[in-house]
Amino acid sequence: MQYIELTLHTTSQASELIADLLWQYTQEGVAILDNNDLLVLQQDKNLYWDYIEPQLLTSDAPVLIKCFLLPENASMQIKSIKEQLEKMQALNDGIFSFGSLEMYCKDIDSDSWHEIWKKHFKPLEIGKSIVICPDWVEYENKNNKHIILLDSSISFGTGEHETTAMCLEFLEKYLQVGQTVLDIGCGSGILGITSIKLGAKFAYLTDIDELAVQSAKANSKKNNTVDKVEVKCANLLQGNFEPVNLVVANLTADILLRLIDKVDSYILPNGFFIISGIIHEKIQVVQEAFIKIFDFVEMQTKGEWNAMVWKKRSA
Repeated sequence: MQYIELTLHTTSQASELIADLLWQYTQEGVAILDNNDLLVLQQDKNLYWDYIEPQLLTSDAPVLIKCFLLPENASMQIKSIKEQLEKMQALNDGIFSFGSLEMYCKDIDSDSWHEIWKKHFKPLEIGKSIVICPDWVEYENKNNKHIILLDSSISFGTGEHETTAMCLEFLEKYLQVGQTVLDIGCGSGILGITSIKLGAKFAYLTDIDELAVQSAKANSKKNNTVDKVEVKCANLLQGNFEPVNLVVANLTADILLRLIDKVDSYILPNGFFIISGIIHEKIQVVQEAFIKIFDFVEMQTKGEWNAMVWKKRSA
């Protein structure tokens, strides 16, 4: 469906007023893009941010407000919006700045992003035996590899990201046939499903995002692994799970540090803990914390990301 995307430059002080105004002209959504929101979130000690682009940590960037208008009404609505903005500024009488109120429009197709994404996502060979394949692509499996069919359009995890690829390579190396797996923060379910394809007897998949859980369940069905996986919307710190041979967690360093004590009780003797999503600046703090409980096995680096393998320490 075609829309007109209207973008308006303003300030943090005026953003809510203008967003309320734009809601009067659309039922398709209004978005506020304000770097100040990111600065506030970064200071919240209850949230965990490992990696933020440095250029985003500036408070002097303009605030952008976007809304989506139907083409047949757009011209009249934009004219009315401009008139309403002039009235709002007059009533404000210089109490705070509205910014430049620069406005620009572009035509968008609401379905085009998904088609572009589909064209970009091709079968991806990882390690010696794993192929992550879009479920809409025919893949000729000449070398008897493990094919994982995936439609991750609503959740993270296609194998293209370095953190996921390293987890897959470690799974291939350390998982033994007949073992059990716990995938923490499963996203699309790619790691848990791959473990079944590699010969795991059973895999528990957890995520705190209900959309991720839905995606993992759908992908499990595509790969005929439903009878060998259990997908839960659950917080590991609050849940109870059966001990497994291998735990994999592609998260962030801060979250991984919170899981150390809890995860140890979920790993069977001689089991492994594969972790990923660690930026370079966090390597030392992660190693110092994990070495107190686990035995270090190895680390891999791809780009700006790191993954590690740890082994449960003998009693």
